[in-house]
Amino acid sequence: MKLKLEESDKKLLKRTALILLFTVFLSFILADSRFTLGLFIGGVLSFLNYFWLDFSVRYILEKAAKAEEASLSGAFIYLLKYLVVAVLVFLLKSYFSENISIIAVMLGFLAFPASIILEGFTLAIKTFTAKERT
Repeated sequence: MKLKLEESDKKLLKRTALILLFTVFLSFILADSRFTLGLFIGGVLSFLNYFWLDFSVRYILEKAAKAEEASLSGAFIYLLKYLVVAVLVFLLKSYFSENISIIAVMLGFLAFPASIILEGFTLAIKTFTAKERT
C-alpha cells in the first residue's frame, strides 16, 4: 500500500515533530540524560504508532470499500500494534530502566495527542476571532 499523506496529516506530523524537538531540546538543557533519552524514544514510538495505526486503518477500510469479506487479519494487525508497543515499553522498563526514564518514554509517546489538542485550540481561537470580526 502506497502511503499518501494529505495536507492535514502533513500538518499534524510537522507539529508533532516540532513539539517533540522542542521538548527534547528543553529536556536536554533542564533534565538529566535519562529523561532526555526516554523522551526521545517515546517520541519515536509515537511516530511508529501513528504510521502503524494509519496503515492498519487504511487496510481495514480498503477491504470494506471493496466489499471484501471481513477477515481477522486487519483486526489482528490493529491489535498487534498495541501488543508490540506494550512489549517494547516492558523491555525498556525491565532492561534499560537505569539508562531511560520510563515516565519520559510515556510523555514522549504523548507527542501526537499534544499536537492534536494544540490544533484544536488553534482552530477554536481562529473560529472565535473570525466570528468577532463579522
